[in-house]
Amino acid sequence: MTLKSLKGNLKAWITFAPTSRPRKILKKYISLLKLFVQKHPKVKHKILFILNHFPRLKQRLQAINNASNIQSKQPIVTLDTLSPHSKKIYYSILQYKDATL
Repeated sequence: MTLKSLKGNLKAWITFAPTSRPRKILKKYISLLKLFVQKHPKVKHKILFILNHFPRLKQRLQAINNASNIQSKQPIVTLDTLSPHSKKIYYSILQYKDATL
């Protein structure tokens, strides 16, 4: 590792660049926190009470939540977009899966 790459990596860590590890870790923990809040309505109520005092923060969190919901609901590949060879592989995997169950 060169001094230049070390400097770039350190800058990414400090500034939370999109490819930095802290940003990835934060995304992971935020998603876990979101699941926790969904499972515990009392906690959700308390957090919303606090967030009502900070409307800009609340709007930003809602925007992040909406963006993550849109990404997770979009299928990566549909069956119609697969090539004939890919469909053949897909159907053989389904047959194998059904045979092993």
